[in-house]
Amino acid sequence: MPATAAISYTRESFDTATERLMGRHAAGEAFLEAMARHAADQPLYCFAQGNAEFEHFDRQVASVGHAAAQPRHIARIEGARLSEPGCLFVPNPILAAPAFERRRHGAARYSLCGITHTVASHQIMDGIGAYLTAPLEPWDALICTSRCVKAVVHSLFERQASYLEEHLGVRPTTPVELPIIPLGVNCDRLATSDITAALRANWRTRLGMRGSDIAALFFGRLSYHAKANPAPMLLGLEAARRTAPNDARVYLILAGWFANETLERGFREASAALCPSIEVKLVDGRTKEARDSLWHAADLFVSLSDNIQETFGLTPIEAMAASLPVVVSDWDGYRDTVMHGETGFLIPTLSAPAGAGRDIAARHAVGVDSYDRYVGNASLGTAVDVRATAEALGRLIGDAGLRARMGRAAADHARRVFDWRVVIAAYRTLWAALVDKI
Repeated sequence: MPATAAISYTRESFDTATERLMGRHAAGEAFLEAMARHAADQPLYCFAQGNAEFEHFDRQVASVGHAAAQPRHIARIEGARLSEPGCLFVPNPILAAPAFERRRHGAARYSLCGITHTVASHQIMDGIGAYLTAPLEPWDALICTSRCVKAVVHSLFERQASYLEEHLGVRPTTPVELPIIPLGVNCDRLATSDITAALRANWRTRLGMRGSDIAALFFGRLSYHAKANPAPMLLGLEAARRTAPNDARVYLILAGWFANETLERGFREASAALCPSIEVKLVDGRTKEARDSLWHAADLFVSLSDNIQETFGLTPIEAMAASLPVVVSDWDGYRDTVMHGETGFLIPTLSAPAGAGRDIAARHAVGVDSYDRYVGNASLGTAVDVRATAEALGRLIGDAGLRARMGRAAADHARRVFDWRVVIAAYRTLWAALVDKI
C-alpha cells in the first residue's frame, strides 16, 4: 500500500491567517506545505466536507509552488473511498468519532492517525479517554509530539480504565499505537545565508539597533497566564546586562500578539519595572514577514514557558533552525528539543507535586473558573530559576564565540531531527506500518 494518508481538512486547522494565532495553526499549515513538498510521489488526498473547503486546500497546496501531485478530494460522505490512501490523518487527538464513522464501511477499510497538541482541556482529555470505549484498532495510532504528552495520554488511559473496571468489572485497554514524532520546521527557509545578512540589517535598522547591540528574541503568544510569565525572562536579562561589551545595548524583542489591552499593559509595566536597562521592542508576530525572517535580527532566543499547555514548543525549533542558541525552561515538551550545553541551556523549572492542583481543577470542572483562568492558576504552581536564567543569558550575551558555536550546533540539530523531510518520512513510515496491519 502507498505510504500516504488522506488529510482530514478544515481550513481553521491549517491556516495562520487568524487574529488568535496558536501553535496548532502554524503546525497545521507547515505540515500541509511539507506534505506537498516531501510526499509528492503519492496523490495528496483531502478529506473535506464540500467543494469550498477542498478549493481552499487546493489553493494552499498550489501556493507552495512545488510540482506536487494533483490534490484529490474525498468528500466526507464518501468515507469508504479512504481505502484508496489507506489511512486518514486527523490533525488532533479526537479519534472516537472517526472510528465510529469508519464502522459504517468496515473497521479494516483504513487506519486512523491523530496527533496531539495541547491536552489540558476538558474536550481533549475526554476525547482521549473515549479511546477505551471506541472501536479503535491495532492499525490506528495517536502521534505524541513529546515524552511528556505521551505520559499524559497513558495517565488518561489508566484513569479511564480504572473507572470502567470499577463500574463494569472489566478493565479495557486501547490497541492504538503511541509513537513519539516531533513537529517539524522548514530548515531551508530559516537557515542563515547571504540573504539573511540583509534581512538582519533591515530588521535591526527598523528596530533602532546598532551593529554591536545584542538582541534576545521571544516569539509566541504574549500571555502571562496562557504561555509564560515574563518575570523570570525580564529579571534574568536585567541581571545579565552587565556581561555585555561596554558599548553594546541589550534588546529584548517580544514578537507575538496580545489577546487584550490588559495583557499588553501588564507586559509593558513589567518590562519597565523589572528590566529598566533593557530596550524592549514589540513586533506583531502574526505577520508572515515576522514569522519568516525576524529570527535573523536576534542573537539568541529565550522562552521560559511555565504553562501546562506546552506539550511541545515549536518556536525553539524554529530559532535553532535559524542558528540561534536558545534559553528555555526545562519544562514539558521543551526538554525533548534542546540539548543542554550544546544547542542552548535548559533552565531548572519546578512545579507543585501531583495532586496539589485539585482545587484548581475542581473550580474549572464545575464552571466557576474559565479555561483561561484554570491554566493561569495552574501556572502559578510553576517556578523558573531566575538565577540560572541570568547565568545562561549572561554567558551568551558576553561571549560572541559561544553564541556562534551553539548557534551552529542548534542549526545542525534542527536539520537532523526536526526538518520536515525527516518528520514527513517518519509519518509515512508509520502510515505504511499501520496499513500493513490491516
